[in-house]
Amino acid sequence: PAEITIQIEVLPFTIAGYDQMRMCTWAKYGEHATKDLLAHGNTVFIGNLPPVTVTEGTTPAITCDFAALDEFVAPLKGHDVYLLFHGIPQLGVPMESEEYVPRFGEYIKQFFARLAASGIDESNVALYPYDEPGGNGWNVVKQYTAFARQALKAHPSLKFYVNGGGDLAMFEEFATYASIWSPSFYMLAEQSPEMAVIRKSDKALWSYDCVVPFSRPVGANTKNINVVAQYRFSAPIAMHYGATGIGWWCYNHGPSMWDPIQFEYPLVYENPDGTSNTSRRWEAVREGVEDARILIALRDKLADANVSADAKEKIAHLLETSLPALSQQTMEEALIGVARYVIDATHNDETVAKFRDELMDCVAAVGK
Repeated sequence: PAEITIQIEVLPFTIAGYDQMRMCTWAKYGEHATKDLLAHGNTVFIGNLPPVTVTEGTTPAITCDFAALDEFVAPLKGHDVYLLFHGIPQLGVPMESEEYVPRFGEYIKQFFARLAASGIDESNVALYPYDEPGGNGWNVVKQYTAFARQALKAHPSLKFYVNGGGDLAMFEEFATYASIWSPSFYMLAEQSPEMAVIRKSDKALWSYDCVVPFSRPVGANTKNINVVAQYRFSAPIAMHYGATGIGWWCYNHGPSMWDPIQFEYPLVYENPDGTSNTSRRWEAVREGVEDARILIALRDKLADANVSADAKEKIAHLLETSLPALSQQTMEEALIGVARYVIDATHNDETVAKFRDELMDCVAAVGK
């Protein structure tokens, strides 16, 4: 029998934590899906606020049903996760009334206590009342901000997640309340008034992608998409533009990708038994997030007195020359809508290898 010797060099380097580059893929959760999401660096999970019963009296009794919450949180215990929660609790009085505030205060107190019992601190939780509120019009925007205003009166440290687009006035409306912004990934490179509002707020900046502009023909045609352009470099590019999170629609919503389907959004191929098979797209997303965490750790090394001048010079070139050039080219091609042969010429295995070689050269230099 043939004998093969494999030599692996493990470099003395620690990448940045999961909290430095969050990843959220909207998903149907199950035992297999949750494990697979965690294994691929997906650390943002989306649930629903628990239903509540209000018993009226001199002091109204607030009773939450935590059964679904407990089931949602159980597989996440012990992991560095960030949780987003949909919904606006119905507490027996109009949401905009003065009476709502103390009731919500008791509700959210019970909610956070339940999460704390599972090891999840409220600093890793944000409310997500509506998805893409700006895209749903001013009535939803006003409902969102009215709830946020009331909720913050009751619990001033509460965080709110705002995703999607909208017009400038909507962004200005949200600026008072947003703790996490998550615009379209392709807005990150903009010098638009909307992005100026987001950046001026100095709040956390994430992003997400449901546009898939590199598919040809245009649309959600991802089975034969250029994986490097669409998925592999998303997290490093997001990091370059100052984001600390990326996201995707979606992990496994809709019909299985094993079938010929109209909207090829899912990142995995779901099986009838609830398991799934991975894809090149899903592995590219994972690898990109890992590279972003390496980039963040390298950036921090620039301020480390123990790192050599030679290593810092290499890191500076990567962060100030190579990564900006890659980011600009990718974003410009997405915006212009270039032909597939152009995408394939500029985003391929050679592109990845060149980037990875420089990245790992920086890592090796830090350890010398």
